[in-house]
Amino acid sequence: MVRFLALFLLCSCLLDVGTQAQSADRPPPRAETIAEIASKLSTKKPIPEASNERLAASDLLTTTALEGSMHYRAFMNRTPVYDRHDVMPPFEVVSFSYEADGPDQNRARPVFFLFNGGPGSSTIWLHMTAFGPEKVSVDLEASTESQYHLSQKANPGFLIDIGDLVFVDPVQTGLTRPMDDAPSKKFQDIRVDARSMCRFAETWLAANDRNDAPVYLVGSSYGSLRIAGMASHNSCWDLRKQLQGLVFLSGFLDLRARAPRSPFRVMGSFPSWASLAWTKDDQLRSEWNADWVAFLEAARSIALEEIGPALMEDLANLAEKPHTREANVMAFLGLSDIVNIGPSMQVTELEIVKHLRDGTRLCPYDTRFSCERGAYLPSQGLNALGATLEAKLAAYLARQMDYTLDVDSYIVAADRMFRVNWNFSFMKSMDGGTGTNMAEVLKTSFRGIARMRTRNGQTPTAPRIMVASGAYDIITPFFAMELALVRAGFRKDDLTIHTYDGGHMMYLDEETGRQLAADIRSFVLGEEASDL
Repeated sequence: MVRFLALFLLCSCLLDVGTQAQSADRPPPRAETIAEIASKLSTKKPIPEASNERLAASDLLTTTALEGSMHYRAFMNRTPVYDRHDVMPPFEVVSFSYEADGPDQNRARPVFFLFNGGPGSSTIWLHMTAFGPEKVSVDLEASTESQYHLSQKANPGFLIDIGDLVFVDPVQTGLTRPMDDAPSKKFQDIRVDARSMCRFAETWLAANDRNDAPVYLVGSSYGSLRIAGMASHNSCWDLRKQLQGLVFLSGFLDLRARAPRSPFRVMGSFPSWASLAWTKDDQLRSEWNADWVAFLEAARSIALEEIGPALMEDLANLAEKPHTREANVMAFLGLSDIVNIGPSMQVTELEIVKHLRDGTRLCPYDTRFSCERGAYLPSQGLNALGATLEAKLAAYLARQMDYTLDVDSYIVAADRMFRVNWNFSFMKSMDGGTGTNMAEVLKTSFRGIARMRTRNGQTPTAPRIMVASGAYDIITPFFAMELALVRAGFRKDDLTIHTYDGGHMMYLDEETGRQLAADIRSFVLGEEASDL
């Protein structure tokens, strides 16, 4: 053993002497060589400097629809966007922005990026019927399948008083297209879509010297998934540093809840069906003293306390006799004498639909109307309304910016194949059912944003959330959105929730649109705002 240790020490010494001799003969590495190696290891590539091309601009404009007059300018921009990692091809976004001018104008004003949904829809809806300088309102009661009852006037919902507005048409909508004839299918993915719009927002902010501006993201319908993705994408830290709030309009985050056997599907939809019962039953309204807000709150409780437990029994195959809970549900809707209560709560939704629609084909966008009514015809009606808005957008651009819009190139909504081929998987490790639960992803992201702000010496707060929904919308039921956020860990007291007397596009109505804009102002300014 002693001989072995001596031999080991001798070899070690010889090895050390040899190494020192080799080091003395070899020149030290050059700094340039180290830099070259580091450059080769880097996956980033240089990209062009952020820029905006002004396609059109207005003269100085004044809005008088607000409580006080305010000066602003309108711009139509083309913004080239590049990705350092080639996850997506370069593309050009054509957007419409409204920026304050005068003594109130400064680089630190909030910036709102607004998106409609689809996926595959331009943002002409929010631009022309919700938050732009002119509002096109639709009188749904007076409209028919072949003719809309429209009005157009200065918009009191124009949000220029609380920030600058950027209405964004995503790739393959409006005039936004991939560059170099790249295929648009690269963008038919919730993760790539979020990354692309995040890159656009960062590029726009840099090109306009707004890197210190507070940012708010507004997303309608699928746009809610888009802005949740932008707020959660690992490569979007520059934008997330500035993010102050998210506004979900007719949103839907838990895609897994759409699965047929998910207990949360019926739970999330029930209060929307209760809203329909409210419109059709005079006795029901009388029993509640016409207190619609109290009725909706009770419907939420029924969903949680009666439907939820019953559905869990169904899944466990414990339902061997008619549910007492199901009887309570039917009584709440005034259907006790009509519906044959069975042993499975899974049948309840079908029974509710059958008896509340009275033989008519209810429209999922707004169950107050049949599918033969105006704007809520599932495809033809919305397409026709979109064409009308396109004509009004063209007239507006010609009048205010002296710009001729090529309506043959402008895409209000991409064809159906663009939407049905969409990949809704944002995080594969969390996927299940029909897609990702973006509420859980968003909660995890918000924790990261709070930690990042702590490290930067800022107040460790996460962005704030406002949820705005129509009571008669079963495309994106209002309670499904609330349920997803609370289940993901968001406290209800930390959410600003509004439910409106309207459908999926509640802002089409003049008065409801005005109330929605007022609630967004209160949310941004930190003021209390009551529900409708």
